[in-house]
Amino acid sequence: MRVIAIDDHPLILAGIEQIVNDQPDTRLVGRASTIAELRDLLASTPCDVLIADYSLPREDTADGLSLLRQIQRQYPDLKIIVLTMLDNAAVIRVIMNSGVAALVSKRDPLNHISIALQSLRGGLTYQSPTMQSLLNESRHAVAGGTLSGRELEVLRLFAAGMSMTEVANKVNRTVKTASAHKVSAMRKLGVKNDSELHAALRDLRLL
Repeated sequence: MRVIAIDDHPLILAGIEQIVNDQPDTRLVGRASTIAELRDLLASTPCDVLIADYSLPREDTADGLSLLRQIQRQYPDLKIIVLTMLDNAAVIRVIMNSGVAALVSKRDPLNHISIALQSLRGGLTYQSPTMQSLLNESRHAVAGGTLSGRELEVLRLFAAGMSMTEVANKVNRTVKTASAHKVSAMRKLGVKNDSELHAALRDLRLL
């Protein structure tokens, strides 16, 4: 199993490398600390698994969810393990619903990456204990479902400071329709007002 890892913390990357290379028939074939480095690596180095920190510094227009979706479109067979410090239950479920293979909290011991790799080898998904607890919590907090492309677009524009009238004009929809997308996204994120929405958008790296 060939693995590429990205994290902007050198110590985390070193820990990932040791854990990966300690696995049988598994080796780290590339490591990156920036999104640009990751894009170059994926284009030049065949791999089976990507271990990625969700909260990487943004270098272009790609937020965390957009980056995951871009990678999934370009490399549909690539399995993705997401590492994160996030503890927002609804946001965690949105990330899981995006199609990643495993979620590992940085609050859990890093050796849960090893368990995640073993699970992936067996064709299973995996969530570390903290992630599993948050996902269980979010079942009660979120009506469910993945954020649609239109909902994400509306949220991005709203996060950029546009009014709903400006958002509606940008997406070529009525204000009523654009507002409905926003309300639907808020329901999926389990937030009740704009203040909570902005906090969730920060967690999703849309702000």
